[in-house]
Amino acid sequence: MKDLTHFEYAHIIWIGLIFLLPLIGGCQKKDASNGILQCPVDAVAGSETDIGGKWKLVKGEHYSSNSRQRQTKDYSCNNIVYQFHSDGRLIISSDIEDNIGFAAGEYMYEATLHGGGQNDLLKIGNNLYAVAMFSDKMTVEINPIDPLAIYESKLTAYFIRIQSNDSLN
Repeated sequence: MKDLTHFEYAHIIWIGLIFLLPLIGGCQKKDASNGILQCPVDAVAGSETDIGGKWKLVKGEHYSSNSRQRQTKDYSCNNIVYQFHSDGRLIISSDIEDNIGFAAGEYMYEATLHGGGQNDLLKIGNNLYAVAMFSDKMTVEINPIDPLAIYESKLTAYFIRIQSNDSLN
Protein backbone atom coordinates (compact mmCIF):
# COMPACT_ATOMS: atom_id res chain seq x y z
CA MET A 1 0.00 0.00 0.00
CA LYS A 2 1.30 3.44 -0.96
CA ASP A 3 2.03 6.06 1.75
CA LEU A 4 0.25 9.41 1.33
CA THR A 5 2.36 12.50 0.96
CA HIS A 6 1.97 15.65 3.05
CA PHE A 7 0.21 17.36 0.10
CA GLU A 8 -2.29 14.50 -0.26
CA TYR A 9 -3.12 14.57 3.48
CA ALA A 10 -3.79 18.33 3.30
CA HIS A 11 -5.96 17.83 0.21
CA ILE A 12 -8.07 15.16 1.97
CA ILE A 13 -8.53 17.40 5.04
CA TRP A 14 -9.70 20.36 2.90
CA ILE A 15 -12.21 18.20 1.03
CA GLY A 16 -13.52 16.88 4.36
CA LEU A 17 -13.94 20.41 5.74
CA ILE A 18 -15.82 21.54 2.65
CA PHE A 19 -18.41 18.80 3.20
CA LEU A 20 -18.48 19.12 7.00
CA LEU A 21 -19.00 22.89 7.44
CA PRO A 22 -22.57 23.04 6.08
CA LEU A 23 -23.54 20.19 8.37
CA ILE A 24 -22.41 22.04 11.51
CA GLY A 25 -24.15 25.30 10.58
CA GLY A 26 -21.34 27.29 9.02
CA CYS A 27 -23.64 28.46 6.24
CA GLN A 28 -26.88 29.03 8.14
CA LYS A 29 -29.05 31.94 7.11
CA LYS A 30 -30.53 33.99 9.91
CA ASP A 31 -34.18 33.18 10.31
CA ALA A 32 -36.96 35.08 12.09
CA SER A 33 -38.33 31.86 13.59
CA ASN A 34 -35.31 31.54 15.88
CA GLY A 35 -35.69 35.07 17.30
CA ILE A 36 -32.79 36.57 15.35
CA LEU A 37 -33.61 39.43 12.99
CA GLN A 38 -31.97 39.65 9.58
CA CYS A 39 -31.29 43.38 10.03
CA PRO A 40 -30.53 44.97 13.42
CA VAL A 41 -33.10 47.42 14.78
CA ASP A 42 -32.20 49.79 17.63
CA ALA A 43 -34.95 49.82 20.23
CA VAL A 44 -35.90 52.98 22.11
CA ALA A 45 -37.44 52.63 25.57
CA GLY A 46 -40.65 54.45 26.34
CA SER A 47 -43.62 54.20 28.65
CA GLU A 48 -45.41 50.85 28.89
CA THR A 49 -48.70 52.73 29.13
CA ASP A 50 -48.16 55.14 26.21
CA ILE A 51 -48.20 53.69 22.70
CA GLY A 52 -47.27 57.07 21.20
CA GLY A 53 -44.27 57.22 18.91
CA LYS A 54 -42.91 55.22 16.00
CA TRP A 55 -42.93 51.44 15.91
CA LYS A 56 -41.23 49.28 13.29
CA LEU A 57 -42.81 46.01 12.19
CA VAL A 58 -39.95 43.50 12.45
CA LYS A 59 -41.60 40.10 12.31
CA GLY A 60 -44.87 38.43 11.45
CA GLU A 61 -46.16 35.02 12.43
CA HIS A 62 -48.90 32.98 10.79
CA TYR A 63 -50.16 29.92 12.64
CA SER A 64 -52.62 27.67 10.83
CA SER A 65 -54.93 25.70 13.11
CA ASN A 66 -55.73 23.31 10.25
CA SER A 67 -52.17 22.29 9.38
CA ARG A 68 -50.73 23.16 12.83
CA GLN A 69 -47.82 24.85 11.11
CA ARG A 70 -46.19 28.14 12.09
CA GLN A 71 -44.67 30.35 9.40
CA THR A 72 -42.50 33.30 10.33
CA LYS A 73 -41.58 36.25 8.12
CA ASP A 74 -38.81 38.71 8.93
CA TYR A 75 -39.62 42.36 8.08
CA SER A 76 -36.62 43.91 9.87
CA CYS A 77 -34.93 44.86 6.58
CA ASN A 78 -38.11 46.56 5.34
CA ASN A 79 -39.31 50.01 6.36
CA ILE A 80 -42.79 49.37 7.77
CA VAL A 81 -43.48 52.03 10.41
CA TYR A 82 -46.56 52.62 12.55
CA GLN A 83 -46.63 56.17 13.91
CA PHE A 84 -49.08 56.65 16.80
CA HIS A 85 -49.92 60.32 17.38
CA SER A 86 -51.30 61.63 20.67
CA ASP A 87 -54.41 62.96 18.87
CA GLY A 88 -55.56 59.40 18.01
CA ARG A 89 -54.15 59.23 14.48
CA LEU A 90 -52.18 56.21 13.34
CA ILE A 91 -50.12 56.72 10.19
CA ILE A 92 -48.70 53.58 8.61
CA SER A 93 -45.97 53.82 5.98
CA SER A 94 -44.46 50.84 4.20
CA ASP A 95 -41.96 50.11 1.46
CA ILE A 96 -43.81 46.88 0.56
CA GLU A 97 -47.48 46.19 -0.09
CA ASP A 98 -47.80 42.65 1.20
CA ASN A 99 -47.11 42.36 4.93
CA ILE A 100 -48.82 40.79 7.91
CA GLY A 101 -50.09 44.10 9.29
CA PHE A 102 -52.38 46.82 8.03
CA ALA A 103 -52.14 48.56 4.67
CA ALA A 104 -50.29 51.86 4.49
CA GLY A 105 -52.55 54.80 5.24
CA GLU A 106 -54.10 56.82 8.04
CA TYR A 107 -56.38 55.33 10.70
CA MET A 108 -57.93 56.41 13.98
CA TYR A 109 -56.93 54.45 17.08
CA GLU A 110 -57.62 54.17 20.80
CA ALA A 111 -55.34 52.28 23.18
CA THR A 112 -56.11 50.85 26.62
CA LEU A 113 -52.72 49.98 28.10
CA HIS A 114 -52.00 48.70 31.60
CA GLY A 115 -48.28 47.99 31.14
CA GLY A 116 -46.47 44.72 31.56
CA GLY A 117 -48.08 43.23 28.46
CA GLN A 118 -51.28 42.10 30.15
CA ASN A 119 -54.84 42.82 29.04
CA ASP A 120 -53.79 45.62 26.70
CA LEU A 121 -56.19 46.54 23.91
CA LEU A 122 -55.84 48.52 20.70
CA LYS A 123 -58.82 49.73 18.69
CA ILE A 124 -58.01 50.59 15.06
CA GLY A 125 -61.01 51.84 13.13
CA ASN A 126 -63.94 49.72 14.37
CA ASN A 127 -61.91 46.63 15.29
CA LEU A 128 -60.40 45.72 18.66
CA TYR A 129 -57.06 43.88 18.89
CA ALA A 130 -55.19 42.21 21.75
CA VAL A 131 -51.80 43.81 22.43
CA ALA A 132 -48.82 42.96 24.64
CA MET A 133 -47.09 46.29 25.29
CA PHE A 134 -43.65 46.77 26.84
CA SER A 135 -41.32 49.77 26.99
CA ASP A 136 -39.49 48.93 23.74
CA LYS A 137 -41.49 46.15 22.06
CA MET A 138 -45.09 45.32 21.28
CA THR A 139 -46.99 42.32 19.97
CA VAL A 140 -50.33 42.75 18.19
CA GLU A 141 -52.73 39.91 17.43
CA ILE A 142 -53.91 40.92 13.96
CA ASN A 143 -57.12 38.88 14.19
CA PRO A 144 -59.75 41.25 15.62
CA ILE A 145 -61.31 40.33 18.96
CA ASP A 146 -64.74 38.97 18.10
CA PRO A 147 -66.47 36.45 20.38
CA LEU A 148 -68.49 35.09 17.46
CA ALA A 149 -65.59 34.61 15.04
CA ILE A 150 -63.71 31.36 14.58
CA TYR A 151 -60.38 31.95 12.88
CA GLU A 152 -58.59 29.22 10.93
CA SER A 153 -55.30 31.00 11.41
CA LYS A 154 -53.71 33.28 13.95
CA LEU A 155 -51.73 36.31 12.75
CA THR A 156 -49.26 38.03 15.07
CA ALA A 157 -47.18 41.13 14.36
CA TYR A 158 -44.05 41.97 16.34
CA PHE A 159 -42.90 45.58 16.67
CA ILE A 160 -39.89 47.42 18.09
CA ARG A 161 -40.22 51.01 19.29
CA ILE A 162 -37.86 53.20 17.24
CA GLN A 163 -38.97 56.61 18.53
CA SER A 164 -40.83 57.53 21.70
CA ASN A 165 -43.75 59.94 21.93
CA ASP A 166 -41.56 62.49 23.74
CA SER A 167 -39.20 62.86 20.80
CA LEU A 168 -42.07 63.34 18.30
CA ASN A 169 -43.25 66.60 19.84
